[in-house]
Amino acid sequence: MRFHHVCLCVSDLEKSLKMWTELFDFTVQIRFCSPGDAGPTGFDESKLDEMEAMLGRRDAVIDCALLTSPDGAMLEVQEAHNPVVRKTPEEYNSYFVTGMRELAFRVDDIDGWFEKVKAAGFRPTTDAVWEFGENARSFLFYDDDDIRIQLWEDSNTGWM
Repeated sequence: MRFHHVCLCVSDLEKSLKMWTELFDFTVQIRFCSPGDAGPTGFDESKLDEMEAMLGRRDAVIDCALLTSPDGAMLEVQEAHNPVVRKTPEEYNSYFVTGMRELAFRVDDIDGWFEKVKAAGFRPTTDAVWEFGENARSFLFYDDDDIRIQLWEDSNTGWM
C-alpha cells in the first residue's frame, strides 16, 4: 500500500492555496466545486446522491483543489460553503484529543525553511529549530487555520 493524499479543510481556500503554491511550490492540478461542476452548462444534479452519501447531505457545496509538490506529495484542500465551514475549537487542537495533529514534510536546509516560514508571517511553535536526538532537526508552525505543519530534516543516517 502507498500513501495517496491528505485532505485539509480550510476556512479560506484562496489564502490556503497561496501558502501551498508560493511557500511550498505545490501546483494546483485540479480545481472544482462539489457537488459537481458541469462546465458551461452549470450545476451537475447527477452528483447529488454521491454528495449525500459522502457528506450526509444533498445541499453540500465544497470548493476543492488537488495539489502536488515537486516531489509528488499530494494534498486535497477544500473549503465548505454550505454548510459554512467552522474552525476547530482551540481546545480540540492539541495532542491530547484524537485526530490528526500535524502534517509533516521532509526538507533540506531546515534553518532556511525556518526563516522562510517566519518571513511569510506564519508562527512557529518554538523559537528555534529543535533537535530530534542525533538523527534529525525539526520545527512546527501553524497555518491560518491552526493546522500544524512540521518540517523535518534528517541527518541522512537512513534512520527515517
